[in-house]
Amino acid sequence: MVSVLLLKYLEELGKKEMDKFKWFLGVTFVDKYRVELIQRVRLVDPIADDLKPLIGDEKYANIRSSRTSQDKMRVLYSFLSGGATIKEKFYESLLKNELYLVKDLAG
Repeated sequence: MVSVLLLKYLEELGKKEMDKFKWFLGVTFVDKYRVELIQRVRLVDPIADDLKPLIGDEKYANIRSSRTSQDKMRVLYSFLSGGATIKEKFYESLLKNELYLVKDLAG
């Protein structure tokens, strides 16, 4: 309920402020739910596809060659130390590929 009111308030502030808030939300979400995301994300390959321009071919291949989705997520998370931009893109990809999981974790 609070987040809905906050989002409505931010919409009134304008697009620039809303973008800042979405960025903050994404980075915070990725950090906060690390363990849960490693365990529960199943569509890792499409997420790796989305991140490939940021991580490069070698890191992309490391993710794709991992055996289980949990192993892939652990490798992917090892590359998120690159900063907020890659975390934001990861969050956007989660919204695209694992929306129901994001909603479940966010409550």
